[in-house]
Amino acid sequence: KMKSIVITIQKEQNKIIRDTKSDLLFVQGAAGSGKTSAVLQRVAYLLYRYRGNLSSSQVVLFSPNQLFNDYIDQVLPELGEQNMVQMTYYQYSQRRLPKIHVETLQERFDEDNQPLRRKISALKSSLTMFNATTNYSDYLNTAGMRFRDIKYNGEIFFSKKDIKKIYYSFNSNYNLRNRLSATKEKLIKILNSKVGELAKQDSVQKQIQDLSREELNELYGDEPRNFVNGDQELKFLARSYVMKQLRP
Repeated sequence: KMKSIVITIQKEQNKIIRDTKSDLLFVQGAAGSGKTSAVLQRVAYLLYRYRGNLSSSQVVLFSPNQLFNDYIDQVLPELGEQNMVQMTYYQYSQRRLPKIHVETLQERFDEDNQPLRRKISALKSSLTMFNATTNYSDYLNTAGMRFRDIKYNGEIFFSKKDIKKIYYSFNSNYNLRNRLSATKEKLIKILNSKVGELAKQDSVQKQIQDLSREELNELYGDEPRNFVNGDQELKFLARSYVMKQLRP
């Protein structure tokens, strides 16, 4: 039972439970090392720490199978929490993509035992496939990458020609992943510059002045409103307004 596990929590587990700085926390460990215990205690801790802002109904727990779901159902009440959403990834897919057939474990098992599927699996896990994928990745560092125009309201915001130029502008030491990340960062930097230019336009300033109080509050978001002067506040609102308009 979870309440009896609390007294055995180790220092490393406690770090996991009380971590509030990480946006994404990945817990890795051997079987029986206490991953599940730590994660469930973390759920209870976060619900307690942020009570009023976070409820158990806002938490989703993905389980490997229904048996694990049933186990969690018995454990969580001892943590004092109810109504946490629990489901397998298959159940989640069925809910989010009702028109798309998702294989059950039984269907996948049966299919994996088909002769053709076994051949495909063997090829995908072979050294030949690894070498082919690696060679293709290396090739994309110098040629062959396809790009598309990035459009906003039907107009080209970033042309595929410009994106291609940025992608191949980095030196040969960049691998595919680094090259893609660097291209993304460069585009974001250019985007921020364009946002700044758009925010200075008179039309944007006028549109902000015509906004309702509710619309202005939405632009402020959770940012503290401790502006030095009115110009700084207007600049912030203009930038927020433009960013909102650029969202897909």
